[in-house]
Amino acid sequence: MAIEIKKNADGTWTVYYFGKEAGFIEPIRYNKNDRSYRAVSVHGRLTHTYTIEGAKQFVIENYA
Repeated sequence: MAIEIKKNADGTWTVYYFGKEAGFIEPIRYNKNDRSYRAVSVHGRLTHTYTIEGAKQFVIENYA
């Protein structure tokens, strides 16, 4: 599989692209009812998204 996402013991996810680390995703909360994700590529680009799928897409787009 070209893109894989694996959950880590600390609650974050690591995104792999063809077996190499492409970035990381961390769940965050702005308030009690809001759930979002912080995504960072291995090159240091950072964003916040409302879905884990959006976070994964950001990591892959910023891997190259």
